[in-house]
Amino acid sequence: MAVEVNVARVWPAARLAKQDMVGSPETRVARPSKGASVSLRHLSKHYGKSIAVDAIDLEIAAGEFVTFLGPSGSGKTTTLSMIAGFTPVSSGQILLGNQPIEMLPPYRRDIGMVFQSYSLFPHMTVAENVAFPLRRRGVSKAEIKSRVGRVLDLIQLGDKGGRYPRELSGGQQQRVALARAIVFEPQLLLMDEPLGALDKKLREQMQLEIRRLHKELAITFVFVTHDQEEALVMSDRIAVFEQGRLAQVGTPGDLYERPRSLFVADFLGDSNILKGTAAVQGGEWRLGSPCGTFIAGAVEPGMVDGASAAITVRPEQLRIHANGAPCAAQDVNQVDGRVSQIVYLGASRKVEVSLSDGSRLHVREQAREQSALHEGAAVRVSWAAACTTLLSCGNRSSVKTAG
Repeated sequence: MAVEVNVARVWPAARLAKQDMVGSPETRVARPSKGASVSLRHLSKHYGKSIAVDAIDLEIAAGEFVTFLGPSGSGKTTTLSMIAGFTPVSSGQILLGNQPIEMLPPYRRDIGMVFQSYSLFPHMTVAENVAFPLRRRGVSKAEIKSRVGRVLDLIQLGDKGGRYPRELSGGQQQRVALARAIVFEPQLLLMDEPLGALDKKLREQMQLEIRRLHKELAITFVFVTHDQEEALVMSDRIAVFEQGRLAQVGTPGDLYERPRSLFVADFLGDSNILKGTAAVQGGEWRLGSPCGTFIAGAVEPGMVDGASAAITVRPEQLRIHANGAPCAAQDVNQVDGRVSQIVYLGASRKVEVSLSDGSRLHVREQAREQSALHEGAAVRVSWAAACTTLLSCGNRSSVKTAG
């Protein structure tokens, strides 16, 4: 059951009191009433000749929830670590608000941090763990008690202050780690795969809990994960990392529906990819492949007639029909095949269709829309041009609407 919280009480007007400032008068960073913007300018990290992060530029608005998404070794965690101050910057600049912070030590950056391992002190109670950063900042006992109580209420653990970490569930421990990171009212909260150790159901609950906290606190969140679904659920925008660079930055809808590269299309969610040769006829872009010709509704700028290319289309955008059954008028792309596998997923099912050239398409059908199919059945798969994106093989560039 959700708890109604008066956020104005959680973040009192006295937040700019002297004890809430971080660092000396010459180096401290003052807190605004909400989160601060973050600017990464040509940010790089080199380890000898190895490039971990390669001159990335990114603007994060104050109060925004941005997720760094990518496979292991893509540079997302290194970038987060440079923002936090744990990893030295090789070149480039990090601005928090309008102030450069790349030369400041971590404790002077006014940044909260949540780790996957929780890192709670086992000999301290929940309340003592949450109070730790306030005690380090010299906040008065009365103010510590007040703030800790408010933040524990905010994370719905107001009655657990006297317990020890070992007496809490994994999800409760993670909430305590969150509380400790926000109790001193940072401008920016960084989270490094904080849900990775939780089981699926608890992880999904915590995704919504973190999203709720972000909306109520209105501070800037930067979240690192390799879990695509987690990024789609939680983020205002997603920054997809590939080999130390930003492959694409955009809203979850932008990235899912209009990927700018085959890497993004394949990495973010499930995607069907058919390869062939690009061709343009009368201003309409198509892909010619061994199993047919397909019209694209979006095409990568700079696409060259005759170039090696591929189309992408999501499984839920495909429709499957018994061979010979009529297709919808808007489904200009059609291909015949045979059902090779049917996977039951509860609320939906995934149907794998083998095509004549050995390619496979995956069709996702909702339970109420499932057709009568069996493995080995001859079928036709259809989809609209508007669902289809034509991308160059191996190139990174932006996507525009075709036509």
